[in-house]
Amino acid sequence: MDGGDILKYFDYRIAADIRLSEAIDRGLLCPFQYFGVSDSVDLSTIKWTKGGYDKTEQSNVYSMSGAIADRRADSIITNLKKYALDMSLVKGQGFCVSTRHAEFMAEFFNANGIKSLCLTAESSKELRDGAREKLVHGDITFIFVVDLFFTVQNCLRMNLVSIL
Repeated sequence: MDGGDILKYFDYRIAADIRLSEAIDRGLLCPFQYFGVSDSVDLSTIKWTKGGYDKTEQSNVYSMSGAIADRRADSIITNLKKYALDMSLVKGQGFCVSTRHAEFMAEFFNANGIKSLCLTAESSKELRDGAREKLVHGDITFIFVVDLFFTVQNCLRMNLVSIL
């Protein structure tokens, strides 16, 4: 959204080049809608190392900074409701910076009436499979993850959208 060059974060290397429409046609991605929304959280004081922000510091801001974390999460929900035509049709996956951040987001969404849960690398296969089924059947709306994502087949089967 800031118009900056993202290649510098990857040492100016491009591993592969494929257009979105081709990736969707080949079954590598599920169809999705993408909306870029502004994030008003000031990250200028967070240490930057090669590849990104310090994950611990960023996680603290996104999940433990009180009013700042709440305001950011509330902004995400506000924008979700603004752009989703029918919340009952939304199935989402939120990518988080840490386990604490994923737990915070799931708790915040649940407290605001959007049924959600958190999955991490430590989550059991049974919990992951159960979460997938809950999402498919509409028992939950969002799954917040850390370093995880669903396989393409599951994504296509559920028409899962990632908005965070």
